[in-house]
Amino acid sequence: MPAVSAAVGLLLLRLLHLSAPVYAAILLVILCFGLLALFGPARLRGLLLVAAPQVYITLLLFSWTTALYVLPDHPASGMVLLAASLHLPSIYVFLFLQWPSRLALRLASLSLALFIGLTLPHAWATRASSSGPYEGVGLPLTLLFAHGTLLAVLHSFSRARDELAHEQERSRLMRELAHRDHLTGLHNRRALEDDLAGAAAGFLLAVIDIDGLKQVNDTHGHAAGDQLLQLFGEGFRQGGGRAYRISGDEFALLMPDTSEAQMQARLTAVLTGVRRVFPLAAASMGLARREVGESPDSWLSRADQAMYARKRLARA
Repeated sequence: MPAVSAAVGLLLLRLLHLSAPVYAAILLVILCFGLLALFGPARLRGLLLVAAPQVYITLLLFSWTTALYVLPDHPASGMVLLAASLHLPSIYVFLFLQWPSRLALRLASLSLALFIGLTLPHAWATRASSSGPYEGVGLPLTLLFAHGTLLAVLHSFSRARDELAHEQERSRLMRELAHRDHLTGLHNRRALEDDLAGAAAGFLLAVIDIDGLKQVNDTHGHAAGDQLLQLFGEGFRQGGGRAYRISGDEFALLMPDTSEAQMQARLTAVLTGVRRVFPLAAASMGLARREVGESPDSWLSRADQAMYARKRLARA
């Protein structure tokens, strides 16, 4: 918007045949700055966009001072004062979009204070005059109340936005905690149930039961048992798909596009890594591919039954 406004300002100066080198220079700086911030090199664009509010406020302050004290009788000065007073609120908005609400309020309030401070000598000198809207004490009072009210509204909306973002992040974290197993970091049974409901026909589900966890706990303590589960969890996390810990010693894997042989090879690879620490570690796995129209509960039940059948076969 500042770049477009500057281009329009330059066009008006030319069409109206107004000789104003100072104003033309300010408009050219704004136009060049805006074009570089929008279309310049990527690294430069980021720096210019961060610095844009401060740069524009400085240029508006310079324009405001020039119109009030340097060229008060110039035909374009009234237009400059109007443009500055109209563009200042847009910079407030940019500050509140770019910075946290408290910092944005401080920067915007400081900018407004500078404008009012620069206006006070002019207002005092023209206090007895009523020949224009930019003369007398009405100008600083208008800035104070109109812009002050706008800042209060922007601050209120900014705080509401920040609180909403914080609440959304908190809700996301709570949901993440509700769907994560704290020991292994894998998804839990609730997450598995949600994912099974959304999985398409043909997905392969593996239910894996860790054999010997109780013996490890009884022999080496619960810390060793936790380490055993963490090693399995770390192994299942690798290799694609989604991994879950669905009970104390039971895991699940959900794969969209894999064969039963690949799933068995994956379990073998995980067992190989775990056995470097726990040589007697073992696991039984049951596989079930989702059928068309099958319910999530039925699918999970088939995988469970396949796992228990494999476990009985291993014991026999």
